[in-house]
Amino acid sequence: MPGTTEGPDRTIACEDRDFVEWHGGCEHALVWAVEADAAPVRAAVASARERWGDVLLPRHQRQPHITVAYAGPVPTPGAYPVDAPYTRDRLVSDLERLRAVGVGPFAVRVSGWDTFPMVPYLPAAAPELVRLNAALTQGSPHDGGYVPHVTIGHYAVSRPMEELRARAAGWRAPRVDPLDVAEISLLAYATRDIAGPLTTVGRLRLADGAWLRTARLPGFG
Repeated sequence: MPGTTEGPDRTIACEDRDFVEWHGGCEHALVWAVEADAAPVRAAVASARERWGDVLLPRHQRQPHITVAYAGPVPTPGAYPVDAPYTRDRLVSDLERLRAVGVGPFAVRVSGWDTFPMVPYLPAAAPELVRLNAALTQGSPHDGGYVPHVTIGHYAVSRPMEELRARAAGWRAPRVDPLDVAEISLLAYATRDIAGPLTTVGRLRLADGAWLRTARLPGFG
């Protein structure tokens, strides 16, 4: 997914298919995120999908979340993904980086509307998100250009950006009070499904740095 709002003057149409050329046979990919699956956020996403629904892929099953940093594909024997596989050693390193930042529980505000070339989104704001992203992406290809957000869906068509931005005039999402964030989660999704649901693999508790494992994936223990 693009990391900044800079891009072409038209949206990029997405295909609802299995991008084998990206995952190379890996069954799952992982992402660090704030879980934002609260009723007000779901209502805001639903309202936006109603407003822009005719230009979006009809299916979007991902629970609302705010990506902190992309982790990578889960190692699979014989697979050749574009991105470096996310190993247990990388998890240990990332947990050390996150704890070293020293971010405790915080609040994040979700409001408004904006768009990347491939997806429209609800902007999310909290300085702690930027600090956590910097800790995880330093020295990686994903370093820089971080824009915290909740994805609304994927564009199904190519349209002028100006046209889609014009639809935002007069649109007001249902009110979303600041979300209390007590944990940073490692989430997994099936690589064959660009709009499929997320599974929580584990959560890092910000108050004391405890790592709580909640699910296991093949190849990831």
